[in-house]
Amino acid sequence: MKTFLKKIRDRLILNAIRSIVANEADKAEGIIRSVVTSEADKLENSVRSFLAGEADKTEDSIRSVVANEANKMKDTIRSIVANEADKTRNTIRSVIADEAEKRNTEILSAIRTDVESHAASLLSTMERQKAELVALLEDSLSEIKRNMAQMNEVTSETKRRTEEEIKTVEDLFRRSKNDQVKLLPNFISGAIINRKAFSPFKNFCIGRELVVCGAGPSLKDYVPIKDAVHIALNRAFLFDKVAFDFIYAQDFNGIKMVQNELAAYRPESCVKFFGTQDDRTLGVYRSNIPFQLVDRCKARLFVTNYFAIDNLWDSKFVYNIDSSAISTFTNVGLAVMQFALWMNPKRIYLVGIDASGNHFTQQGLSEEEKAEEELRITAMWESERERTRKKWEECKLFASIYYPDTEIVSVNPVGLKGIFRDVYQNTEMPANEN
Repeated sequence: MKTFLKKIRDRLILNAIRSIVANEADKAEGIIRSVVTSEADKLENSVRSFLAGEADKTEDSIRSVVANEANKMKDTIRSIVANEADKTRNTIRSVIADEAEKRNTEILSAIRTDVESHAASLLSTMERQKAELVALLEDSLSEIKRNMAQMNEVTSETKRRTEEEIKTVEDLFRRSKNDQVKLLPNFISGAIINRKAFSPFKNFCIGRELVVCGAGPSLKDYVPIKDAVHIALNRAFLFDKVAFDFIYAQDFNGIKMVQNELAAYRPESCVKFFGTQDDRTLGVYRSNIPFQLVDRCKARLFVTNYFAIDNLWDSKFVYNIDSSAISTFTNVGLAVMQFALWMNPKRIYLVGIDASGNHFTQQGLSEEEKAEEELRITAMWESERERTRKKWEECKLFASIYYPDTEIVSVNPVGLKGIFRDVYQNTEMPANEN
């Protein structure tokens, strides 16, 4: 029994010891875990703090290195770009210089070719005219000699007159030949000057409408056509309902009273054309536009054929106005048609070209000058109306041959009524036609 009790006691003691040990082990484990966790947190914080410090130091070092390398790279790139820019500039300058020299050579060659071609054409014409005159002279001399042979009983006076006629014919031939030779430089210089004046405006108005405004009284009734190109003749630019794109003049009498207004008119956007009218015998024309006014107005100078003709009514329309002297006529409206057609518009409207009456304005004239102009122009239209109409009919024929696709229309016509298609803006024609 004692032994049994001892075993029970020993077992109870063992269980108690086990319980105590288990409890102490749990406590110890909890303490150890707490200590370990606390130390781990401290260690983690220390490591994090250390790593953050090292990261900042590393970031600063990297930034410093990157900044230094970037600056070095910038300097290197700038140096390379500067060197390449210098090389490129030098290359471009060299290429431009070479191209400019080539272009100048081509232009000079083209001008030389044109001048030589024109000179050859003129010489050919002169030779043909010379041959015709020689043939005419020979026929005349033959006729005269035949007459002389048949006149066995002529008086000394008749013989003297016959010899004078022969001398007159010979002098006429000699003078005509000399005139052609003397005029050759005028033709050549005229071709060169007119190329510079007119070449940029070849086909300038293609597909557009063009209005030529004369200074006749009917200009006051004109309702401007929208989007059309407008040319003013002489003082017509004073018509303030239109901002003119071009001004065309070739006789100083038509603009001398408005020189200041002409010089001040739209200097940056209006192109002005002034023509020369040198006399073949005097060398100058009393109504030539002064070159000082040409410079003052920054106008494009062109050469007319006034130096080569004896009678303006014999002047003929010219097609290639950039390679010859442009023809002049008794009326500037006729002359400008060569330029208007040269720009190749689909339609040309004639406004204020009345071939009748005076001008729509007499600004700049004294009362005495106004009266004189009124009498002079009225008398001119009365005496030259029929010949003027025939010249306009000749213009119509010229346009139909060289510019068949361009229509010419008279707006509110007076003296030109019936030559072209006539329209009256107050009854038939809107501000624009299609």
